[in-house]
Amino acid sequence: MIRQILRKLFLSSHFQIDPLPKVKLIANNTLMGLIITHPKTVYQLTKYLTSKKQEHLIGLYIDTRHHLIFKKTLTIGTLNKNLIHAREVFSPAIHKRAAGVIIVHNHPSGDPQPSKDDLTATEAIFEAERFWTFP
Repeated sequence: MIRQILRKLFLSSHFQIDPLPKVKLIANNTLMGLIITHPKTVYQLTKYLTSKKQEHLIGLYIDTRHHLIFKKTLTIGTLNKNLIHAREVFSPAIHKRAAGVIIVHNHPSGDPQPSKDDLTATEAIFEAERFWTFP
């Protein structure tokens, strides 16, 4: 399901979001425990990236019931590039004992169309995910 959410977010060049009520902060001003089952929730959690002048890659780590257990800025790149390796994505997942991860990044240019590098990196992470999946 999370892979489907990620693919919907990443591969849609016309991704439109209906406004959501503001996400409420809980437990010491954090969002931990928030249930993520829809791309709109992911957008609400990461819409602050639209104002960033450099590419940021964010990992949202969830448990088996899709509760957010950890959020981390994985990398900060340049105006139009961001280097990422699967170990940066999956290492926090293992450390935090996450059942899944949602990866989000921004395009400072405002153009939502994925670049060739974006598509290549996404496929590499999907491929690596096969080796990081435990029964």
